[in-house]
Amino acid sequence: MSLENPTQEELEISWLSDVHKEAYGFRPRGDFWAKWDSATTLEREEIKEQLGKDCHAIVQREWIEEQERVIRFEQEILETIKTKGGNRHRAFRDIILEAEVGGGKPTERDLGDAGYLCFCLGLPYHYEHEIRVICDAHLYQLKREAENA
Repeated sequence: MSLENPTQEELEISWLSDVHKEAYGFRPRGDFWAKWDSATTLEREEIKEQLGKDCHAIVQREWIEEQERVIRFEQEILETIKTKGGNRHRAFRDIILEAEVGGGKPTERDLGDAGYLCFCLGLPYHYEHEIRVICDAHLYQLKREAENA
């Protein structure tokens, strides 16, 4: 495929491959392309419509699952405040420090990567700023404690 001036067919094949991967988790294989190559124009439109529907269903399901994770996480924050006292910032910090990250507790390097922590906690990336603020404050506190020791 020419990157500068792709043909309509190249764009369509690229779109099919991308949507197939989004819908099913992998790029289309030989059997898909054999069916595509032998399909009539109407059958190709039906294939594209089905791919679009399947992709939309996956995106919807992932959105619902993400919202459920957010609700569970926010409930965990409230529960942590209730049991340990403190505020949202402290509860969030405690949850981060007790989380399983890459097979163990978060390292100083992990705490410096808010996006990675979002991923490990199963949180959407709109939490990234809040995590960064919390981790930066925690790392600063650790540094001050080390200097004073």
